[in-house]
Amino acid sequence: MATTPEIRRLSWEESLAWWRANHDHPHLKWGTEPDRHRLIAWHPESGEKLMAFRPPMPWLVLPDEREKLPAYTAALAEEPEPYLMFLLQAGSVALGYFEEGEVTVHKAFKKYTKRESQGKAQIYYLKKRGKSKAGSRVRLANQTALFEDTTERLTEWMEAWPVNRIIYSCNPTLWGMLYQTKPPMPFDRHDSRLVKAPFDVDSPDFEELLRINRLIKTGELTTYTSSPVR
Repeated sequence: MATTPEIRRLSWEESLAWWRANHDHPHLKWGTEPDRHRLIAWHPESGEKLMAFRPPMPWLVLPDEREKLPAYTAALAEEPEPYLMFLLQAGSVALGYFEEGEVTVHKAFKKYTKRESQGKAQIYYLKKRGKSKAGSRVRLANQTALFEDTTERLTEWMEAWPVNRIIYSCNPTLWGMLYQTKPPMPFDRHDSRLVKAPFDVDSPDFEELLRINRLIKTGELTTYTSSPVR
């Protein structure tokens, strides 16, 4: 019996091959967690949790019922279908549209939103005294402009091309503010295509966009205990 979880990173091709071989394994009972883009395998008799599989993030949205997994598996493509990705932090954002897993169009914006002595973006000081100072107003206006640039570009791309997945990185504070922006976001915050990248993101730029793209195209298999499947 394994005492600690064993984690394996699988390439796109390895993920497809592994899942196709094991989605209907007789010794595994799969459950789906679409909001976390994750599948959990239980022992069909004892109910023991055996493993978790997080597919590559550009895969189709997981079904909400395990009975739909065979049809889901049959629909998986050999190459990633078109997806959007955006990485948003205070003062910077990187966006990309991807076909077959490769970026076809991208854009990055940076704005002055924090004073070096503060170390934090002005938007996090909205409830503190001094926000009406000229410098503060400039930093807040820049953050607003960054949100607007983001929503405008996402809207433009989504109107022009098909999007099967929307992969993002953004903290909860900025995420809420982003949905107060005009023009509005081109998708609802509960859109089933949305999935948050489970990786630490450095300051967003084109190179960081490419680095995160390499990570999201991999799957992650976690084995919790001894299992008939490897």
